[in-house]
Amino acid sequence: MIALKRSSQVSSLNQDEYIMAILQEARPNIIRLAQKMRIDFDDAYQQAALVLCRVFARGDNQMPQGYYWRAMRLEIIGTYGAIRYSNRVKSVQNTISIDLASGPDHTPLADFLVQPEPAPCDDGRNDPRAKVLYAALRRLHKEEQLEIKDRFHLHDFQPESPQPANWSRSIGSIRSNAFYHLRRDKRLAAILEVRA
Repeated sequence: MIALKRSSQVSSLNQDEYIMAILQEARPNIIRLAQKMRIDFDDAYQQAALVLCRVFARGDNQMPQGYYWRAMRLEIIGTYGAIRYSNRVKSVQNTISIDLASGPDHTPLADFLVQPEPAPCDDGRNDPRAKVLYAALRRLHKEEQLEIKDRFHLHDFQPESPQPANWSRSIGSIRSNAFYHLRRDKRLAAILEVRA
């Protein structure tokens, strides 16, 4: 690898070798930028090479290293940021608001929509397994109840505990402690027919 400390070394090197040396030195930064923007590394690397070729074609071959990295970074962000923005704008343009007024009397589109029939809801209130599960959950600490409710989308479960939630533990610790106690709950194991 060629150490690039001074821009005066450009005269002693071939332009292509110098571009490759700059790209090699900027490779970790290009990798991080590609990961941050969620794009393919090869695409970002190719874009950076094209930028350097354009910069050198303009005659800017005596610039400091930071200039080249800034040019590469701005080009990559500009190109892929514009693509993301245009995709987001296209998705917004294809949507129609139901509050949009139509017709001579300016009736909103929402008035023309047919109300769907309510879906049959089996929320588990009559299921004995759900009752035992909710009882087992209520024996946990408040923060464990809240975490399990959010994690598994138990919308009908209402956490109850005389103590306030203590969020000083990590989420992983809260979950593992909750799972530990639920696995050892004998009533829950009996209704689910699992060995405790």
